[in-house]
Amino acid sequence: MRTPVVVQCDRAAVVFIVALSLALALVIWMVVPEIAVTSSVLFALAAVCAWRLLLRFTVNRHHTRGIRLVKRERFKEAAEAFRQSIAFWERHPTLDRFRFLALLSPTLYAYLEMGCCNLAFSLAMAGQKDEAVEIYRRVRQMNPNNALAVAALRFAEEAESPTDVPEGDSRDV
Repeated sequence: MRTPVVVQCDRAAVVFIVALSLALALVIWMVVPEIAVTSSVLFALAAVCAWRLLLRFTVNRHHTRGIRLVKRERFKEAAEAFRQSIAFWERHPTLDRFRFLALLSPTLYAYLEMGCCNLAFSLAMAGQKDEAVEIYRRVRQMNPNNALAVAALRFAEEAESPTDVPEGDSRDV
């Protein structure tokens, strides 16, 4: 089973990360002038990538673990990992708000929001549909424009409503 992934980037955050990389390259080149400009750019990009990886496996470790568990279809364990991720981001809302700066993350959705969506998906796949719908509603309260929550709630509403069958149609519903 392939899990759908929705990634939306904030253009301003992407521009900031690129500008930060170039500024770091300039600093490296100024501190060590014997290094070629291209080498300083490569060093800067490597430093930015290393920083992102470090943060991914430390600050965002519960979310990363949850994603790995979803890919293995271990939805109950994934749900617990996402609950831990949500608890972390609820305790650190400023870090989540400025994630593009502190974590070099250009995602449009907050980590709290993504954690809730992933928790709801995991719960739905584990058969806990009512709790999943409630969490998607919470996401809609956080961000009414969250396309994943909107689609999931629409799907849940359509699944609950009886299907209209035209008269004379003998197919089972």
